[in-house]
Amino acid sequence: MNGGPIRTVLVDDEPLALEGLRSLLAHEEDIDVVAEYQSGTAFLRDAEAIGADLVFLDVEMPSLSGLEVLEQLHAAGAQPHVVFVTGFDQYAVRAFEEQALDYVLKPYRADRMARTLARLRQQMARAAESPAAVFLTRVAVRKNGRIHLVRIDDVDWLETADNYVNLHAGEAEYLYRTTMAAIESRLDPARFVRIHRSTIVNVDRIVELQPTFGRELVVLLRDGARLRLGAPYRDGLRKLVEGL
Repeated sequence: MNGGPIRTVLVDDEPLALEGLRSLLAHEEDIDVVAEYQSGTAFLRDAEAIGADLVFLDVEMPSLSGLEVLEQLHAAGAQPHVVFVTGFDQYAVRAFEEQALDYVLKPYRADRMARTLARLRQQMARAAESPAAVFLTRVAVRKNGRIHLVRIDDVDWLETADNYVNLHAGEAEYLYRTTMAAIESRLDPARFVRIHRSTIVNVDRIVELQPTFGRELVVLLRDGARLRLGAPYRDGLRKLVEGL
């Protein structure tokens, strides 16, 4: 996103819904609709080649839902702005958890779409002015029936947990539905480093590296956690931590 046209993709299994979106966006000079799809599966096949900046994504579609499509995009390391579109409001919380730009109900209204695009342009302007703004600063996670906003600054370390990443923040733990590769691509590499295929640590929380009898190293954190340092990740850690 470098100030040129915003490469936009429309994904909806309803032709009339696609037509409505296309019509609303036709008068936006900076929006370039480069492709339309009637299934998430078809879009995912082309997603890497398209390199979309913005995706309008229907929630309820055959084969793959919009939420499942977004999960696969994140797993592949793609981070377009996503606007979920649907005729139902029960998916709003999940959309918020998945860091969607917005959640727009059908039928579309011009004033509502204008607010969505204004939010998009504000986010893009902030990212252009400050590169640090593109890094993840907080995530929304569901725990004990409530939605918690977890500040990335508060996270000590992260580990894989099946289809989730477990965020360790002090004495608390939160399961965030994403992949390790996807969240790593959104973390500030000057502050977070991967030390194992299943572990990422906040460099500021490291207090000591301890050798083991097998010539491996253990990373000791402020909270007492002892984490294995995988051999392929030693150089990355050495570049960030002074004195090694």
